[in-house]
Amino acid sequence: MNTPLSTEPLTDDELDELQSALDSFQSEDSVRDISELDGFFTALISSPEILPFSVWYNALWGNPKVLPKWKDEKAFDRFVNLLVQHMGNLELVITEHTAEFAPIFNEVLDDDNEDADGMPSLQEWCYGYRRLADSWPEMPEAQDLMLKVILLQSLGDEAYEEGEVPEIDVFTAADMVTLSSVQLHEYWAEKRPTNTPVRAAEKVGRNDPCPCGSGKKFKQCCGA
Repeated sequence: MNTPLSTEPLTDDELDELQSALDSFQSEDSVRDISELDGFFTALISSPEILPFSVWYNALWGNPKVLPKWKDEKAFDRFVNLLVQHMGNLELVITEHTAEFAPIFNEVLDDDNEDADGMPSLQEWCYGYRRLADSWPEMPEAQDLMLKVILLQSLGDEAYEEGEVPEIDVFTAADMVTLSSVQLHEYWAEKRPTNTPVRAAEKVGRNDPCPCGSGKKFKQCCGA
């Protein structure tokens, strides 16, 4: 029997715990920080179809060949439960408390420019979103423009340097990304046949095939 998972927001300590795990198993292809993870899960709960655990877990690490080797089942369960709790909270807020939806943007830290301190850095969050949104099917022009707002911000300063988009105030850009995220979630939620919340998806069991594609049971492979 599945125990209902909490949709309470993660505490600072729990977010630090997730960051520590991301740091421990980091590769050049993996999600690297909480901001990128938050963008990744916002795209996940907004996807055109509900993605199974094996798909999004692989996408989080970027490469099924570099999935973490957890020290025991308890460590794996703790990590995944925190992920799913964060995803559930995002789904709850963006669906039922839209005005409270606030992406976790990193803050700019610039020793050479004191005025930049405290300003949001959008690139990491938008890159996390892009990991999944790049493969979405075509959308009407209005929704396509919303997605482009996010994808262009994933390029950081490079987007402005190459003239991809007129340079705008970072706080205005943050508001545009936030609004676009909410509206894209609404668009795809209405398109899903069952309108089932993404947070209902179950994680892989110890006796299920490992997400890495080895053909072994998870407990005998990456869950060992």
